[in-house]
Amino acid sequence: MPTSKTKSTRKKPVQHKAPAKASRARSAKRGGRKTTASANGLPSWSDLASKKGAAARRAKAPKRGLVEGVPTLRFALYVVLACALLTLYVGHVYATQALAAEVQQLERENHRLVLKHNRLRGEFDRMTSPSVILNRAEALGLDTGSAYGPTISLTE
Repeated sequence: MPTSKTKSTRKKPVQHKAPAKASRARSAKRGGRKTTASANGLPSWSDLASKKGAAARRAKAPKRGLVEGVPTLRFALYVVLACALLTLYVGHVYATQALAAEVQQLERENHRLVLKHNRLRGEFDRMTSPSVILNRAEALGLDTGSAYGPTISLTE
């Protein structure tokens, strides 16, 4: 029965080996020229020194302003969003002012109607006051008397 071997899909760890003496000798024979990376992929001392120098130059460079640090598309979106919010706020202010004016007009109308109600209520009370009713009753020929009728007793 033949057995089939399956290859593993798991990656094997990469092992870094020190450069051989022959490669060091070759780089020395090249006229002292320094390479950017050694044979094992690690940076050389000159690469590290140049990176430190570049970092120092970046640190000494003038800092960018607020506008230069924001991408153009994002800045445009922020401007459009700010304009939209400002437009909504201004519309809200005008709508609030219109509502306040309407409320004031309705309050004036309510006050006018309350005054008219009080005036009519006063006229009605004057027309139905006891003195007016007694005077009209005498004009119709009714007798006025202080006795209203016999007292009713609830005890038996």
